[in-house]
Amino acid sequence: MKLKNTLLYLSIILFLGSCVSYKKSVWFNQSESFASLKINESDSNMYVLRTGDLLDIKVVSVDAESVAMFNKTNTLSQATPAALFVNSYLIDFEGNVNLPIVGKVLIAGKTLPEATSFLQEKLKEYYKIITVDLKLLNFRITVLGEVE
Repeated sequence: MKLKNTLLYLSIILFLGSCVSYKKSVWFNQSESFASLKINESDSNMYVLRTGDLLDIKVVSVDAESVAMFNKTNTLSQATPAALFVNSYLIDFEGNVNLPIVGKVLIAGKTLPEATSFLQEKLKEYYKIITVDLKLLNFRITVLGEVE
């Protein structure tokens, strides 16, 4: 009986001692500094590419047939993860993307606009008039706190 009472008192003390009010919690505190934060539209271009990222690279030229090898075709539905992997370019562990004709190109460590212009310059060695469109397919989002 004495052991049960001791465990009961101990659990009550731990339970009450672990409670923190909502306002004391820093992560969920709604202060003026959090309310004044705004997302800068140019920050979306500041993502730095890294190993393991999946990229959608579309190359457009006057002669569509000559650049067709760069544009991977849709063999599966776009909604599945398998389709993203099959129809995309993977940045390998060395930070390279393997492109047809060009070979391995170091792209990790660059932002999306930097990588787009870099790939466009690489492909201009082979084509006179060319446009490169680069999109990140596997972006990661972390949400901390309450979402309404």
